[in-house]
Amino acid sequence: MARSIFLFVVAALLASTAACSDDGADPSGSTDPTASSTHDEPAGTDPREPAVLCPEGEAGPVDRSDPPTSGADRQVIEGTFDDLVPLPAEVSSGDGSFVIDQEVVVVAAPPDAEVAACLLRDELARSTGLRLEVAGGDAEESSPARQIRFEAGPGGGSSAAGPGHPEGYRLEVSPDLVTIEASTAAGYGWAVQTLIQSAPAAVHSPFRAEAALAFPTGTVVDAPRFGWRGLMVDIVRHWFGVSDLERVIDLMAGYKLNVLHLHLSDDQGWRVAIDAYPALTEVGASTQVGGGPGGFLTKDDYRHLVDYAGRRGITVIPEIDLPGHTNAALHAIPELNCDGVAPEPYTGTQVGFSTLCIGDPAVEEFVRTVLAELAEMTPGPYIHIGGDEAHSTTTADYQAFIARTLDVVRDLGKVPVGWEEVGTVPGSGELVAQHWLDASIAEAAVAGGASLVLSPSSVLYFDMAYGEFAPDGNSWAGTTDTREVYDWEPIDQVAVEPSAILGVEAAMWTELIETPDEISLRLLPRLPALAEVAWTAQDRRGWANFSTRLSAHVARWEAAGRPYVDDPGLG
Repeated sequence: MARSIFLFVVAALLASTAACSDDGADPSGSTDPTASSTHDEPAGTDPREPAVLCPEGEAGPVDRSDPPTSGADRQVIEGTFDDLVPLPAEVSSGDGSFVIDQEVVVVAAPPDAEVAACLLRDELARSTGLRLEVAGGDAEESSPARQIRFEAGPGGGSSAAGPGHPEGYRLEVSPDLVTIEASTAAGYGWAVQTLIQSAPAAVHSPFRAEAALAFPTGTVVDAPRFGWRGLMVDIVRHWFGVSDLERVIDLMAGYKLNVLHLHLSDDQGWRVAIDAYPALTEVGASTQVGGGPGGFLTKDDYRHLVDYAGRRGITVIPEIDLPGHTNAALHAIPELNCDGVAPEPYTGTQVGFSTLCIGDPAVEEFVRTVLAELAEMTPGPYIHIGGDEAHSTTTADYQAFIARTLDVVRDLGKVPVGWEEVGTVPGSGELVAQHWLDASIAEAAVAGGASLVLSPSSVLYFDMAYGEFAPDGNSWAGTTDTREVYDWEPIDQVAVEPSAILGVEAAMWTELIETPDEISLRLLPRLPALAEVAWTAQDRRGWANFSTRLSAHVARWEAAGRPYVDDPGLG
């Protein structure tokens, strides 16, 4: 099942090739291969002349005042491979640097490298004031221009994932040539993230650097340990919109996380438009914890986020929590209640008190319709049905409801995902169970045929406070500082065969998180620690080395305007 994430990401990246940058993309996030391309026509009448990709105007505003002179005429700030997070499988440094100036051309030789090449161009544009030319695969390797060149290759080799891993890559930098080799769009994308992270911290600033920036020389060979490297963001208890989620996606991509799990419904609100039930957003979206105005994603908003994430190698998994955590839906649609009476809107933080009227035909039609609309605008392979804390649903009703809902998801051509409780349903078959609390339930789910994603609340619930030095947050699962996240070993969490573990996912519930800055504080510096747990082989990990590398990332967060917690454990 982890491979299906990879296959989807590759397909999404290929489908997004015609919309390499965000400002020129179709706001619907369409992946229709018959849609009109936004590529320029070939640059000349000679059919051998390479096409120019990423046309002018797609990268967003670039500061062109006093255009940058060549690197030879400016101070140069060099980057380093010494501080990469997550730690690659193999990394070595050379002598000299590759200066980013107007003489550089980006060449995307394989078509499936085009999205990554355009993303690199756009990322460099803001901080350098340069809009580098991105050429198609026919550009001559012997061209006098200094090149960042994407080539077909076997991808990453030396990692726990094994030789030729589909998300792997090889990156080689000399003073005159950057070569990126991979076998898939995902591999090219992760290579770009490594290259960006090797640049000076100023590359993350929205303002143009006074000095020329330079990549370090050296070689990186890399591939991930786990195929599922995720973050769940609750946008229900407090509402967060498109721009907030784009910032989260950018942070995730920079640390090579590839699954964004969106919690879209709960007692406090409903956060995605469903055409068949407009009351879900007209009524159910107007609340949140503490009584704020709430909000919701239109279908175009949702598709845009799916597309924005997909171009960065991230699969979006939507969650509609069922049959509990449903007060917002019950309030919006009285027919979902057994007595036909809508409950009052809920703005508190208690759980377990709500349930759909199991077995009612109106409820069954509601579930089928909502999940069908969600599946139609979710190109990824997964739909999450929640299933947790259904304390007001009898065991018999719960098992019958979950069994039917799992079948609904499968009939829609998707793989069902649920919190670990869904694995208690006899004969539940193929599904992904998300472990969060009780290891014995997760182990029983695997015994019944499920695969696991690990999100233990004692380690990976990032709404928990760090500790006394940063006490804001929940504490019911304890406190979790950065070292506790980093020292955690996934395969020791549950007594199952390691092959049953697809990967890991942090969760961030937002009952106590009200602003984008608070999101950033909960994620930094813990999210990079999780990223290294998920990506890097266990025998290459060590806290002393990691904390030194991560401390150097503070300058990157500050350049990008990202608040962070000063964790004293990092030194």
